[in-house]
Amino acid sequence: SNNWVIGPKKSQSGAPILANDPHLSLGAPAIWYLVHVVTPDRQWVGGTSPGMPLIVIGASDRVAWGLTTTSGDTEDLFEERPVEGQTGLYQTPEGSAPFETRNETIKVKGGPDVAIAVRGTRHGPVVSDLDGDRKAGDPVFALSAAFLLPDDRTADALFGMNMARSADEFRAALADFHAPQQNVVF
Repeated sequence: SNNWVIGPKKSQSGAPILANDPHLSLGAPAIWYLVHVVTPDRQWVGGTSPGMPLIVIGASDRVAWGLTTTSGDTEDLFEERPVEGQTGLYQTPEGSAPFETRNETIKVKGGPDVAIAVRGTRHGPVVSDLDGDRKAGDPVFALSAAFLLPDDRTADALFGMNMARSADEFRAALADFHAPQQNVVF
């Protein structure tokens, strides 16, 4: 899994060394940025992603960790067919069902807010609505993914990983890590 740890007795510094390859391709813009956070009683350093208020891969003053993606298949796209002539309904094996709809506001720095309506089906959010060229009656595509399930507590796991003060606390936090599938070294 391209991650390893050298124990303190084997390193020249007398401290453990952790190395990790997350198995993510390079791109522009990069999905990672480096941070160093210092508070009066703790500090963290590592990589995170825009909008993520926690270290994803890195170290605190107590625990170091790395994640390696498994490239597991955890997402499916489902083709949903709208009911002809009935706006707001789609076909299911049990008959027609209404699209779930929620309104979201995207804050834009230096510009007006953008309001969008997000539709969902029994399989998850409709992602094909992002394409403005769709016609009424065209099939739509809903995303089903492990990280969209209501019981996904991965954010809680990341918080616990960041706040862990020992290997036991870190291991306990991992119990809430649902998606995406990762190999974890710490």
